[in-house]
Amino acid sequence: MVCDRVRSGLGPHESASLGSSGHPRSRFPSDTAPFSQRPSPARLHAAPSSNTTITDDSLASIKILDLMSERTSWYIQRESADRKIQKLRVDVNRCQPGEFPGATALLDAHLKSADFEKAKSTQRISAIDEKLVRVTSNWRSLLETAAQANSINANDYHTPTSPQRETHSDIHPKIKEMLAQMMNKYAEESQKLQYKTNNDYEVKIAALKAELTQEKEVSTELKSIAARLSAIETKVEDQAKISSQLSQAIQQESFVDLESRLVKIETTQTAMQKPDESVGEIHKTNTENSETKHQDMDPAQRLCLELEAKIEDKVTQFLLQSSDQTVSDERILRLAKTIVKDVEADLQTSLKRMADGFGTLIDKEREMRASLSVRIQAAEQSVSETAEAVKVMRAEVTAAQTASDTCRQSNAATMKNQETRIHNLTELLASARGEVESTKTELQQSIDTLWMRSTTMEAWRDNFSTASLYEALVQNLNSSFFPEHMSRLTHLSDRVANIESLVGNDGNKKRRLVEHGSSAFQSLVNR
Repeated sequence: MVCDRVRSGLGPHESASLGSSGHPRSRFPSDTAPFSQRPSPARLHAAPSSNTTITDDSLASIKILDLMSERTSWYIQRESADRKIQKLRVDVNRCQPGEFPGATALLDAHLKSADFEKAKSTQRISAIDEKLVRVTSNWRSLLETAAQANSINANDYHTPTSPQRETHSDIHPKIKEMLAQMMNKYAEESQKLQYKTNNDYEVKIAALKAELTQEKEVSTELKSIAARLSAIETKVEDQAKISSQLSQAIQQESFVDLESRLVKIETTQTAMQKPDESVGEIHKTNTENSETKHQDMDPAQRLCLELEAKIEDKVTQFLLQSSDQTVSDERILRLAKTIVKDVEADLQTSLKRMADGFGTLIDKEREMRASLSVRIQAAEQSVSETAEAVKVMRAEVTAAQTASDTCRQSNAATMKNQETRIHNLTELLASARGEVESTKTELQQSIDTLWMRSTTMEAWRDNFSTASLYEALVQNLNSSFFPEHMSRLTHLSDRVANIESLVGNDGNKKRRLVEHGSSAFQSLVNR
């Protein structure tokens, strides 16, 4: 047991007060151990300060805070997984089996993943709880050891060193400072996360709004294009109807005019064929003779003859008009010839003019018909092209409207999902804040408890007396040791008394008694 105490680095007083078992005999060497006196120094091994024990594990409080922080984070993840599982179960119960065949399988997969996350978080929390229990128990044992060591030092009238008191007094402020830093860090991280999330959602919402405005503009433009195309289609159809009606009317008018002119020409031809053939022959011969004569004569003679013929004609006309005188047949025949000649000349000129006009009219009609046919073909081709373009535009407008509706629905679903996620994140942040507050309260209570216990230990250490400890040791020795041991102890106490009498100086007799008694006892124990 002595070797164990030496290996552990603890002083004799600490070994006496912290026996391995609860029985007082375990604090001393075995009965078979030989008792031999060795020269004891003026001061044996002093009890180590409690500061040494605490600094050996100075990161215990930091480890506790880290474990509590990690437990809080895993607890938040477990609560989030729990809420996710509840929501997925509601969705699974709400989902009908015939609506979406793959929805139930997808929800089941998500539910299994959430169950796995929850089980993982629960396992990690249990492991962290075990670590917390071990660390707190170690810390408690260390504090108790330090308090007992300080009490032994007080019994030996050794004043506690300043680092010891500073260590006990600095535990609570350090823990408070670390807790404040942890809370500030949590607050900063939560604010940063909330700010970043809000910014991301604002950017996404702005982009979705811009896309919605663009879709609205495109839809309005497509509607205007469709209205214009319908108007153009109606105009083209009206123009096609009007052109067909005009072509029919022009054809009918041209046919009617042509028929009327042909009828007039036929009537004139029939009227000209009715005069007597003899008169025609005579008039032909006379005209031929007169033409030959006129060709043979000079122009002056020809003019005189023409004047004479006109005068005769006038005279014949006058005689015919007056019923008193008789006119010869020659004069009448000559007058009839001149009249027929003039009529034939007028008729020929009119026929020639009519024939020329009819030819030009026929040419114009043909050209107009050809141009009208070309225009009608072009109009028909443009109408067919316009109809095809209208069909294509209608298909494009329908596709654009379908795409716009799909995009609008997807945007609405995305907005709804974003709102749901924002709501869930808000609830998560609120729950995290509540958990942090509750953890802070629990940690504060634990810290207050530890501080009270350390304060109680310090007060107990300060109020501990060496005389009472000595009496308790004597009573334990009297009750625990055999008579032969008592004789040896009596012999030792006599030797101590002799040494003290030899030294002298009665003023410090009590202090020397205590010091040399403890030294002799230490040497006895070491033997």
